[in-house]
Amino acid sequence: MIMLARLGGAIVALSLLLMVGPLARAGALTCRTPMGPFASLVAVAGPNTLDPSDPGISTCLAIASHASTQSSEVDSYLFDGESTQLQLVGLWALNEDWRVGAQVPWISWGGGVLDAVIDTWHSAFGLPDGIRDDVPRGQLSVEYARQGIAVGRLDEDASGIGDIGLMLARRLGAREDGRGETWLSLRGELPTGDPERLTGSDSVDVSLTAHWHRQAPFAVDRLRLQAHTGIARLSDGQVLGAELESWVGFGGGAVDFRVGPRVSVGAGLDLRSAVVEATVPDLEGLAGVLHVGVALTLTPRHTVRFGFSEDVLVSSHPDVIFRLQWSRAGATAR
Repeated sequence: MIMLARLGGAIVALSLLLMVGPLARAGALTCRTPMGPFASLVAVAGPNTLDPSDPGISTCLAIASHASTQSSEVDSYLFDGESTQLQLVGLWALNEDWRVGAQVPWISWGGGVLDAVIDTWHSAFGLPDGIRDDVPRGQLSVEYARQGIAVGRLDEDASGIGDIGLMLARRLGAREDGRGETWLSLRGELPTGDPERLTGSDSVDVSLTAHWHRQAPFAVDRLRLQAHTGIARLSDGQVLGAELESWVGFGGGAVDFRVGPRVSVGAGLDLRSAVVEATVPDLEGLAGVLHVGVALTLTPRHTVRFGFSEDVLVSSHPDVIFRLQWSRAGATAR
């Protein structure tokens, strides 16, 4: 609870620090969502990645609860605990066609405080509890083992700065009516985190992503459609090392619908191929996470977003993720 209070205080401080800036339209800047204890450490993007068309600055808080286990004759994993990510994300326009961006995450691991809340959530909506009934509440135990030897492990509370991400994006095209754009972005992650604390991968990972978005004409500018697809090149690091796949494919899409002058609702789906060369189904197969959220426009420049995510394909992803984000739109260079 103390850690959550500190993180909340940090968000307030960052928000006050960033309140000064040029007037501009509200952007659709969003942040990455944790996709598993180890997948979160590599440069695999999702529909919550930066939208290159909308410059701005965001502070984001994501709290993910993990509770799953699986084993085979070769591999086994146990993910039980809670991770918190506080991110500061910025995207700046160099001109109409070029963007540069940066992401600085702070990652914390612990036993967590959401177990009781999630148990109530699952009971209310009839969702399965998985291994939650079989493990102690408030426990932290993250481990991946091959041939009985732990390759990645964390069983003590830990926190620290994560791997800093840098991005360069180029607009490839735009509709003549201004209702849609296509972008290509190159993103790299620097080994600034600590692999022993599971806040970094100790490697340089690079991804290339194509982004597309459009305002649907039949919805009178109320409906925004967006999609992306990409590939990431992972290099061996201290976390998992040679167990990592060399190439990871990812993609997905999202829909946002404006229900009123200041309120919009949205949903998106993350998909990615396996990050680890494993023999257990939940780690070697296609992974997917469903996102649902609400955005409240406070001013033409400032937007607050609330949302949650649930794994829909494999249980090795976080059981549930709660997200809170504040964004300030930046000026688009002309």
